[in-house]
Amino acid sequence: MIRYALTGFRRLRLICRRMPPPWQEGALAKWGEALSALYILFILLPFVLICGPQGYLAITASKYNLFSAALCIYAALGLILLSMAWIKGGIWRKSPVFCYRGKIHGSISAIAAFLAAAFLSALCSDYQQIVWWGGGRYEGFFTLLSYGISFFLLSLWAKPRRIYVYALTFSMALNCLLAWAQFAGYNPLALYPQGYTYLDAHIRYSGEFLGTIGNADLFSAFFTLSIPILAVYGLRFTDDKLRWPVLATAAAATAVLLQAKVAAGLLALAVCFVAAVPLLYGKNKQWRWRWFACIAFVSILLAAAIFCFGENWDGFWGEFSQVLHGNIADDFGSSRILIWRESLALVPEHWWLGGGPDTLAVRLNLYFSRYVPESGLTLRSMVDCAHNEYLNDLVNLGLPAVLFYIAALLISAKDCVKRYREPAVMALGLGVFAYCIQAFFCFRLCITAPLFWLAWGILTACLQSREGRQEK
Repeated sequence: MIRYALTGFRRLRLICRRMPPPWQEGALAKWGEALSALYILFILLPFVLICGPQGYLAITASKYNLFSAALCIYAALGLILLSMAWIKGGIWRKSPVFCYRGKIHGSISAIAAFLAAAFLSALCSDYQQIVWWGGGRYEGFFTLLSYGISFFLLSLWAKPRRIYVYALTFSMALNCLLAWAQFAGYNPLALYPQGYTYLDAHIRYSGEFLGTIGNADLFSAFFTLSIPILAVYGLRFTDDKLRWPVLATAAAATAVLLQAKVAAGLLALAVCFVAAVPLLYGKNKQWRWRWFACIAFVSILLAAAIFCFGENWDGFWGEFSQVLHGNIADDFGSSRILIWRESLALVPEHWWLGGGPDTLAVRLNLYFSRYVPESGLTLRSMVDCAHNEYLNDLVNLGLPAVLFYIAALLISAKDCVKRYREPAVMALGLGVFAYCIQAFFCFRLCITAPLFWLAWGILTACLQSREGRQEK
């Protein structure tokens, strides 16, 4: 697989050498695609795999710096290409590559509106010292703008390539190996501080940390996004000799996610599986309706069994049984119910513009503390996000921003359903779909958000290809 990746890099270099100047007719698309390829490969390999010299202690800052540097270079070079094409070639108006000919894809307009609403939220916020660059989470307006810029550029120039799947497979495989070593109590790459391991989670420190991603919820988000992409690629691209290693990596990643016991990721993959099977193998509508009827019947039986016998169970299934009985406690879902209630109480303060990007931590005075008999320590943690990406945006950015964001997702989903027979659309669409499900229980952070916006940008480029790039 490494040999194939190196071959891809060599081909990319040769393509760049042989390409005509960007101001010539039709050359801007090739330059933009090559530039996008370098950015995508950087995000999938160095960005994912590098944690910084301090490991998990400063992983957010390290990932943020890598992403910011990569995006600044990508955006600057992209602007130079566009300027050269415009000034020297005079093709600003007639280029089918820069100007979307015909109809702009709806998700692009919705994301532009989302960023405009986020800018107004930041501009009118009472926390001007936080909203632009963000607090400890680095999720200020400029970070949101960075996600949007990457989305716009990728939707303009990117194309799905096999080398991206190989790079993602390599990163996923390495994270699987690291996670298994951490499950066994080892500390590979010295990611944990000296003397700490994964087995000390919730005993000597709060939270869980895995792989080169860090927080277990974010680790699950990365796997939830990637597993459907690898699985669909391996099942649909039967002419690729490397599809078996890709499928094996997807299976190994699923096993790691099961061992990590992150319920949000497992739920997202289950829903994604239910949606994917009729798309992959259903040749007629009658078969699909039978499949969904079977799934509904099994789900009802499972819910009935949990309702009758699971009231005294521990963990997720016990909590689910309590919910079915109408008993919803604040500590359900790792206290997410309490966090959601406290976050929702902040919404009426600023319905339309929210408190400002990344301001929930300073508005929500919520802490958790727990005495651990095994270590004799009292672990204390502060809640700095709503643990629900959509609720978090509602509190921070206001109702219009959330509606624009959801509208962009729904527009992409509608077009994915129409063009699900295209392998790239199906793979990326299911990955984005699974990520959006787990985002209901997780949060946006610069560790995994660039990967989501990258996948969404390539997906939008695929959806845009027919309606926005055809020459007239």
